[in-house]
Amino acid sequence: MSRRVLIPAACVIPTIGIALFAGCSAEPLPQDLCHWLDDPNSCYATFSADVKAHCGTAIAQPVDANVEVLNETSGAFGARDTLDICVLNAGGTIIFDPPLDITTFPPTSVAFTITDQQGVSCGSGSYGGEFNYSLTVEKIDLKEDGCDDNWTGGEAKLADDITGGTFAVTQGEDRAAFDVSCPNGGDSFRFSTYNVSDAVVNDSGDLAPGACPSCAPLLPRAEFVSSPGVASLVSANSKAGYVRLRVYYPATSETSAAPTTLTDCPSASATSSSSSGTTPADGASDLNKAQCENPKNFIVEYFSCSIPAPPSPCEDGAKNNDETDIDCGGSTCAARCAAGLACKDASDCQSGSCALNAGVKQCS
Repeated sequence: MSRRVLIPAACVIPTIGIALFAGCSAEPLPQDLCHWLDDPNSCYATFSADVKAHCGTAIAQPVDANVEVLNETSGAFGARDTLDICVLNAGGTIIFDPPLDITTFPPTSVAFTITDQQGVSCGSGSYGGEFNYSLTVEKIDLKEDGCDDNWTGGEAKLADDITGGTFAVTQGEDRAAFDVSCPNGGDSFRFSTYNVSDAVVNDSGDLAPGACPSCAPLLPRAEFVSSPGVASLVSANSKAGYVRLRVYYPATSETSAAPTTLTDCPSASATSSSSSGTTPADGASDLNKAQCENPKNFIVEYFSCSIPAPPSPCEDGAKNNDETDIDCGGSTCAARCAAGLACKDASDCQSGSCALNAGVKQCS
C-alpha cells in the first residue's frame, strides 16, 4: 500500500489551518482534502459506485438516524441479555463479535459480519466513531457465483460484478486530522478537517473559512446510534431498544436508492426502483462533474436491529424503587406481597396484615 505525502521543498505549508502540522519532521503532512472530495474518481467515490447499497439498504434523505426506517436491514435480537445475533426480517443475519452488552450502553465500539440468506458472508465492518470505521464488501463475480443470465432469484440482478474490498477511516486523538485507507491495496491518505471547516484561525490569528467548506457533506463518515430501550410501569408501554449503523458515501451517477436483499445473488441494480418508493439520488446525472459543486450523499444503512424492551420495574425480578419486596409492595407497583414477604405496613400485603416475625416485618 502506498502513501501519497506532499512535502513542499522548504517545509512551507501555505494552506489555512495546516500550520499545526508544520515542521521538517517524518510525520506525514495533511494532503489535499478539497481536491480528493471533489474528485469523482477518488477511491471513496469509486468504492461507492462499485458496492452501491450491496449488503445494506439505501436510505432516502434526510432521515433522522434515531427514527427507524423499516427495510431489508431491519431485524431483531432474540433476547436483551444475548446481543450477538440480529436476525434480519428479509433473511440473513448481523453477527456481533464480541456481543453487545446491554449494561454498558451506549457501545463505544462494535464489530460485525453481515451474512445472507444462505449464511454466506456478504461483508463485515467495525465502528469506533464518526471518523473511525471500516467496511469490507466481499467480491462478487457474476459468472463464478452463478448469477448468470439464467439466474432469476431476488427482485433484480446485479448490474455488474462487485470488486469490493475494505475502505477504512481512522482518527486518533488529534481530532483535526483523519486517515483514509483505500480498498484492495490502494493509496492511503492523511487529511486535515480544517479544510472543510466554516471558520478556522488563519496565520494572522483571524477567523476565516477553510479552503472548501462546501465539500463538508462529502466527508467519509459513519453514523451509529443506539438505545437500551425505556421501561414503563405498564409493560405494554415499554419501548424497545435498538442499534443502527449508516455510512455516508458520495452520491455518484452509478448509485441509486434501490435497496438490496441478502440473497445468494443480491439485487443491487442501479436502475431499479425500490418498493419503498425511493429514487436515485438527486443530481446523480450531474455527478460526473466536480462533486463539491452539488454535494449529495448516498446513505446506506447496514443494520437496524431491535432489542426487546426492558421489563417493567414491577416485573424485573429485582427489589427497586419503593418496593418492600421483589416486585411487590410500596406505592409504585400494583402487586401486593404474599405471606412471608417483607412489608412496611398492612397496605403492602395481600392479606392486609403486616406484623413482626423474628424481629422482621413480614406479611402474614
